[in-house]
Amino acid sequence: MTFRKFVCAVAVLVLGAGAQAAFAQSFELHPYAGGMFSGDWRETFQLKREGVYGVKGAFFVSDRVQLEGNLGYINHFQFELTDPKSRGLIWEVAPSINFVNTRFNKVVPFISVGAGGVTGLIGDPEDIDEDLFRDDSADFSPVGGPALVLEDRDTFFQFSYGGGIKGLRLWGPVGLRAEVRGRTLPNLFGNSVTWLETTGGLTFTWGER
Repeated sequence: MTFRKFVCAVAVLVLGAGAQAAFAQSFELHPYAGGMFSGDWRETFQLKREGVYGVKGAFFVSDRVQLEGNLGYINHFQFELTDPKSRGLIWEVAPSINFVNTRFNKVVPFISVGAGGVTGLIGDPEDIDEDLFRDDSADFSPVGGPALVLEDRDTFFQFSYGGGIKGLRLWGPVGLRAEVRGRTLPNLFGNSVTWLETTGGLTFTWGER
């Protein structure tokens, strides 16, 4: 999967947001950007600090509870000081709880937990012909560490937890959102790794509950 396919997947989520709005359900769409800061893998090695980009879409299942989907992209999913040309795709479902009712408040703190996967993608997203340039695997070994091979579309279970604050409908349907999450892969090549993920961006809200 290249960056072009990622953009197409984001477009599908945006169209889904429009469909929810058409049914007069309160729906939030949050394009975001941020960074990931890795903890230790095998107590020694760390994943590269890298940007995280994506979109989240959520709808209400009760007055304060939302069900949210997240699709994120990591441009370099690799250990520090390596360059296997591997990318990462984060996908998850993450219920969230708002501390105040969004019907009556514009500033809304929230907490969230989620579960899903991180899928490794091999190759350069700028390749014009992915079948010509893409390999099926890459050397994922950390410098001075064990030999690891990442196969294209290898997927690792992950769960996340955190929270943040939203400013809703600050300018018509447009608001702001900032969030801090921990994201844990309990079995990345046989060992656990957790990274801190900080993101922020605009939030668009449609519909009434």
